[in-house]
Amino acid sequence: MKYTQLLFVAVAVSAANVIKDPTAGYKEGDRFFYSPGDEDDILHLVDSHEAVDEEFIQHYARNPNNNVYWLFTRDNPDNHQVLHFNDIDSIYNSNFDTSKATVFLVHGWNGNGNNNKNRRLREDFLRDDDVNVIVLDWNRLANRNYVTAANGAPAVGRALGQFINWLVSLGASYDQIHLVGFSLGGPLVRNAGWETGGKIKRITVSAENITKDPTAGYKEGDRFFYFPGDGDHTLHLVDTQAPVDLEDNPDTHQVLQYNETFSVVHSNFDTSKDTVFLVHGWIGNGNNDMNRRLRDAFLQDGDVNIIVLDWSCLAYRDYVTAVLGVPEVGRALGRFINWLVSLGASYDKMHLVGFSLGGHVVGNAGRETGSQVRRITGLDPAGPLWHINEDRITENDAKYVEVIHTNANFLGYPNPCGDADFYPNGGVAKPYPHQTLPYSTLHFDEEKCITHTLSQFCYADLTFQGVSAANVIKDPTADYKEGDRFFYFPGDGDDTLHLVDSQEPIEQDFILNYARNPDNNAYWLFTRNNPDQQQVLHLNDAASLHNSNFDTSKDTVFLVHGWNGNGNNKMNKRLKEAFLQNNDVNIIVLDWNRLANRNYVTARNGVPAVGRALGQFINWLVSLGASYDKMHLVGFSLGAHLVGNAGRETGGKVSRITGLDPAGPLWSRNTDRITEEDAQYVEVIHTNTNFLGYTNPCGDADFYPNGGGSMPGCWTNTCSHGKAYDYMASTVTYNHLLANQCDTLRDATRNRCNGDLNPMGNSDLNKYKVASRQPPAGRDPRSEETPYS
Repeated sequence: MKYTQLLFVAVAVSAANVIKDPTAGYKEGDRFFYSPGDEDDILHLVDSHEAVDEEFIQHYARNPNNNVYWLFTRDNPDNHQVLHFNDIDSIYNSNFDTSKATVFLVHGWNGNGNNNKNRRLREDFLRDDDVNVIVLDWNRLANRNYVTAANGAPAVGRALGQFINWLVSLGASYDQIHLVGFSLGGPLVRNAGWETGGKIKRITVSAENITKDPTAGYKEGDRFFYFPGDGDHTLHLVDTQAPVDLEDNPDTHQVLQYNETFSVVHSNFDTSKDTVFLVHGWIGNGNNDMNRRLRDAFLQDGDVNIIVLDWSCLAYRDYVTAVLGVPEVGRALGRFINWLVSLGASYDKMHLVGFSLGGHVVGNAGRETGSQVRRITGLDPAGPLWHINEDRITENDAKYVEVIHTNANFLGYPNPCGDADFYPNGGVAKPYPHQTLPYSTLHFDEEKCITHTLSQFCYADLTFQGVSAANVIKDPTADYKEGDRFFYFPGDGDDTLHLVDSQEPIEQDFILNYARNPDNNAYWLFTRNNPDQQQVLHLNDAASLHNSNFDTSKDTVFLVHGWNGNGNNKMNKRLKEAFLQNNDVNIIVLDWNRLANRNYVTARNGVPAVGRALGQFINWLVSLGASYDKMHLVGFSLGAHLVGNAGRETGGKVSRITGLDPAGPLWSRNTDRITEEDAQYVEVIHTNTNFLGYTNPCGDADFYPNGGGSMPGCWTNTCSHGKAYDYMASTVTYNHLLANQCDTLRDATRNRCNGDLNPMGNSDLNKYKVASRQPPAGRDPRSEETPYS
């Protein structure tokens, strides 16, 4: 999901005479300025030093009903219907239609749900198409002072994102959602998009004039340029010849209580643990998004000390003053580190992380310690005014210095300056701009480049980028062994790793309650007549079947997601499209997200009950005329074990089951796992036997592409795990992957197979159908197969 920021110029006239724009002449750092109130043509005087009403923001954020959602449709174009978060009746009793596109309209400062902007856009959208229009009225916060409203916008946005996630859980689709935000509503809808994981289809930030990127065209030596404030998406005009203001340069060591042993002894600081320092950049502060995201990521990953350096008193000065103050801020941080070591801490347990100007701050801090700290990570160190600046970050500032360059074409420093310099996407502004770098995401594997240019042509010798401890570490899912208490597991191929505690309490009450209500399993029917809009089928509700496009004479394919997945995820979309393109079949997607999104241990323990419910649903379909011989069950990760239990509930009568890299952790001694007895023919495709997937043969045919451990093009277990459904979708379309039969599992996992060729995957329901549990002629029922390469 890309977010586009559009800049605008507001023009106003005053009283009797036409005067120049009162917003003109503003320069960054002015205490007072004028800002229009949400396109109402009224300019309001803003005091940038006005106190932020944090108590009001927190009170507002605690109650989700402070966000008011007004629904308009063609059936009620003028009179809104109020929707309440987590109140299903408010949805069912309204005109909201999950099959239609949904547009959210979000006002800005001093606005409300009834303002002219919302009315005009609502009328335009409803005139153009039959859609749901939901107006977010957040006027209780939007009508506070500008500084308070701006500080509260992210919390309002996150609440909107949670509301959208809830709508999707009720059948709406991220692919049909469009967010439109004006003025402060712009950053608000961006936060909503982030809360959904970037899944929504489109975001529009409304503005008066569309301008080109004002940072483009800069060359070193220009007097004026624009620079963003520490990832806040706000561009500030910089005058490199502005008078340098050193008078109020802050004494940062006093802020951090340097030399006050009492403040350390009576804190939770533990000298035996690793310590991570986080340092923001220009126009940043200790509470900004960068610090929050990195803090949360580090604390989730390990039991460490996190020390956030807030140098906002200097960072909020003009850019030139901030640049000249960086070395002293860094040296003060270095002296603070030396003092901590004198109290028992260790340089070998220190990791300094700095963004933008903060990248140069941590370099100076490391230098002040005599380069004794263990590791420094510079996140796109600032570029302007640093090209010939000897105080920039260098490879000599710590035992190991790593630099990640994401905007080397201007905002970031372009040249190598560490022991290892990473240039994702060549170090240019795509796919993520400088100010939206996903700091805490562990998802880049970079190659060591032949030269130090920005060339993307690199050779192998891979290093995992952006990890958390003092040393550069490999894939955090590596080295797991069955029985370990803690491990990482991805959320159903979404590339996000979640820390799992295998001893976390099982939510048995939730599982029992889930299993008691068969409607907690949602069955979504897709056919060639409705390839994009699902029809919901209900167990024991014959009318839901007869009034749908379900055809008992056609083959039926069930698709089942895994942990932290849902019916709309990438796996289901890819496989649904492949099967419908290949043949005229019924596709039924099982959405069990209410249980799948609990902790891993609870979800794992709930799999058998969900599987049995699916089996009962299949038995019911057969009682209405469907045939077991036309049933194909496909499940990914935890979903693979789920379809095994479903097949078992039918007495092993379904024609075929395909398990796509069945989940491995906590399944090695679990009798509820998928087995060869669960259907007439059970096929399993293993793509990550290294950890995330189940290793041993468990079907009538087990395929181990590339040996089953690591897939081509993948450098993490998460990527290899997700390849299972990619391969399946490809074989359904092309039926092109062949495998040599193997004599032993050892041969399969080492690519040493020379037996007969057999097709992997595909959609053939008669493939190797086992009569009376007997294998095809000349084939060992417990053999393992791996694609020929």
